[in-house]
Amino acid sequence: MADVSDLLGGQYLHNENLPQENNGHVVWRVTEFRKDTFQGRRRGLLCFDGTDKALVLNQTNLKTLVEAWGTESDLWIGRPLELYRDWTTMQGRTVACIRLRIPQNQVQPQTTMPPYPPQTQQPAVQPYPQFPAPQQVQPYPQFPPPQPHWQQPPQPAPQQPQAPQQPPPAAPQPPPAAPQPQEPPPEPHQPPPNLGAAVRG
Repeated sequence: MADVSDLLGGQYLHNENLPQENNGHVVWRVTEFRKDTFQGRRRGLLCFDGTDKALVLNQTNLKTLVEAWGTESDLWIGRPLELYRDWTTMQGRTVACIRLRIPQNQVQPQTTMPPYPPQTQQPAVQPYPQFPAPQQVQPYPQFPPPQPHWQQPPQPAPQQPQAPQQPPPAAPQPPPAAPQPQEPPPEPHQPPPNLGAAVRG
C-alpha cells in the first residue's frame, strides 16, 4: 500500500504529512530557516531533515521557537524539534494544525541572545501587614422619640436649697426668788369670854 500523504499540501508541510502513528509525533532537526510570502503575508519557513516540505510558522509556533532559542534564527540550525498534530480555531472554524515543542530530554544550549520576551526579575512582593481583627462595635442605646412640648408633662420648679434649721434659743431662766421671812406660828384659839355670865352677875 502506497502512502500518498506526501502529495498533499504541495511544497508546504501540513497536518496530513505527519506520520499516522503516535498522533503524528516526530522529532526532526532544523536544517534551514528562510522568509517567504505565503498567502499575501510575509512568513517564516522552517525546513527539517525528515521531509522536503517547509513548515509555515504561525505566531504560536514562532513564539515557541523565540522563547526557547532566541531571535537569532542562525542559532536554530541543527537543533532537534518535536512536531505533533493539534487543533486550532481559524475564522470561526476548528481546523487541524501542527504544533512545535522542544523535546523533553533535549538540553537547552546556551545562546548569545537573551530569550524572548526578556526575563526581568520581578521585585519581591511584600506581604500585607496583619492588622488585628476589628472589635465588635456596641450598638447605640435606643432612646424613645422626643414628645412635642404640648404633650410633655410640666416639669416641677427647681427647689432652692434650704439652709439647715437651727433650734430656737432657750428662754433665759428667771433669777431665783429671795427667801421670804417666816411668820410666827399662830397662837392657839382661845374661846371667847362668856359674856352671858357677866351680864347675869
